[in-house]
Amino acid sequence: MTNSSPTPRLTLRRGVGILREHVRQSRAALVAVVALSVIGALASLVQPLLVNRIIDSVGAGSALAPFIFGLVAVVLLTSVVGAAQQYLLGRTAETMVRSLRHSLLDRLLRLPASAYGRHRTGDLVSRVAADTDSVRTALTGGIVDALGGVLIIVGSAAAMIWYDPVLFAVALAVLTGAAITVAAASGKIQELSRRVSESTGAMSSGVERALSAIVAVRTAGATESEAASLKADADRAWRASLRSVRLEAFLWPMSGLAIQVAFLMVLGLGGARVAAGELSVADLMAFLMFLFMLMMPIGQLFGAITSVAAALGALARIDQVMAEPTEDAADSPVPGAAPDLSGAVPAVEFDDVVFSHDDELDPAGRTPGPGKPGTPDESGTPRGPRDRVLDGVSFAADAGRTTALVGPSGAGKSTILALIERLHDPRHGVVRVGGADVRDLDRAELRSHIAYVEQSVPILAGTIRSNLTLGLGDVVDDRCRDALAAVNLLDRIDAHDDGLDATVGDRGIGLSGGERQRLAIARALLADRPILLLDEPTASLDSRNERALQEAIGTASRRRTVIIVAHRLATVADADQIVVVDAGRVRATGTHAELMESSALYRDLARDQLLS
Repeated sequence: MTNSSPTPRLTLRRGVGILREHVRQSRAALVAVVALSVIGALASLVQPLLVNRIIDSVGAGSALAPFIFGLVAVVLLTSVVGAAQQYLLGRTAETMVRSLRHSLLDRLLRLPASAYGRHRTGDLVSRVAADTDSVRTALTGGIVDALGGVLIIVGSAAAMIWYDPVLFAVALAVLTGAAITVAAASGKIQELSRRVSESTGAMSSGVERALSAIVAVRTAGATESEAASLKADADRAWRASLRSVRLEAFLWPMSGLAIQVAFLMVLGLGGARVAAGELSVADLMAFLMFLFMLMMPIGQLFGAITSVAAALGALARIDQVMAEPTEDAADSPVPGAAPDLSGAVPAVEFDDVVFSHDDELDPAGRTPGPGKPGTPDESGTPRGPRDRVLDGVSFAADAGRTTALVGPSGAGKSTILALIERLHDPRHGVVRVGGADVRDLDRAELRSHIAYVEQSVPILAGTIRSNLTLGLGDVVDDRCRDALAAVNLLDRIDAHDDGLDATVGDRGIGLSGGERQRLAIARALLADRPILLLDEPTASLDSRNERALQEAIGTASRRRTVIIVAHRLATVADADQIVVVDAGRVRATGTHAELMESSALYRDLARDQLLS
């Protein structure tokens, strides 16, 4: 897959807009968190005032007990409120991340096929896991706490001005310089965070690519080179992270350093003012407590700035995926449209279909502009890119009959099946299923009539049963066993102690290539849909299993329309119709006997396979 396109920078307003819809279900909890934050801030502000009264009472010989008990009660209240706030905040953050992940996963599974070529798989996985985690860290790492921190800062500043405006001005000058430095660096933090996320995504993609082809890597003697490549990806992620760490390591101590400098200056100047009789000891102690109370909220604000900047970088990558249109975004299905598969019209029909991958919609859903490949010229004829996959394909597959697509590799046979499934749409011409233009049909409605076995034979990690019943819901064991028996796989499954519940690994690890292929075909047979599309179904089968599969397909074709792509002509010689495809065009159509007489290309294919 290709590298993902560059991620645009995200504004704070847009970031808040993205999160707003995901915190909606936790709005009450979020309000409670803010309220607790305010209560905690007010309780904290009371503490220096009580200390001031205690010191004054000691000097005046007044009663201390009420103030001491009050201080203890306020400290306990602050602790309880803080614990409740942290629990609610953590719960709210987890709920928000769950909602964000749900939306992201929902979008990822509904992107058009072309979108998966613009993003690497590992990078998409990283957006679901790592980037959403960055958003959670920002929410729990200071954003809400910073609201209470602002109240503490305002309250402390007001109290400090009340006690001594001169000392406050000195402290303010130092703290303002630190705040300006952190604010100025927030944009750089967002940029570095985006780079960290992208390099982490690239590393994840590299690992996914290597592990998905681990056998090929090892047998090709490429283990060391792949390891070196993955380590290089890890090094790039490390360097990107280090740049972010260096900047944060500079910014985080700024709050502490500013407080310490302000403390020393206030202590020196305040001591002089106490000696001059311009300030009491109790007032100086209260002032210093308020100054130290600024340390945590200012640190929270600085932390919130860095966390928000990092989260905006992660949200930009999430938003990039969410901005991708779903495969049905531009669909306009005709209400009530449904295919007629009774046999009155061809089950599948191609009418002058032209398709090129250059013709697909771009990420924004726009079609190529005038003059670009695939668009009509002044006469209405589609312009033809050099890599046109299908070029004026026309044929019909009658209901209840078997149609075979044969031809050299790269002729466009698999693309024909993909267009029937509407994984892509043609730029010119019409694909009809049951007499209806597939673009007039709801995609789910269309696919409910079609069972499709890909050439790559995808098997998901799970059990035999979960793979066999994928998308079918609950299916009784007898039907599962009948489907497995039809492809000569039942004995192999029964030999396992767990039977249908035997586990298979990622990409079908634990099954041979032929077994994976037969399991995928069994799934298609179990679906029992009126149209069955098979892409090279016998590519990994031995002669015995190939014969069993041919019998299963023959039985299935009595009740279904079967369209099968094959390189081995022997597997489709008995097909009701054979369509010869070469260079994106239909070169001939007929039975095996008819094509042996009329098609030189078909005769060449047959001769190459010693088929007469």
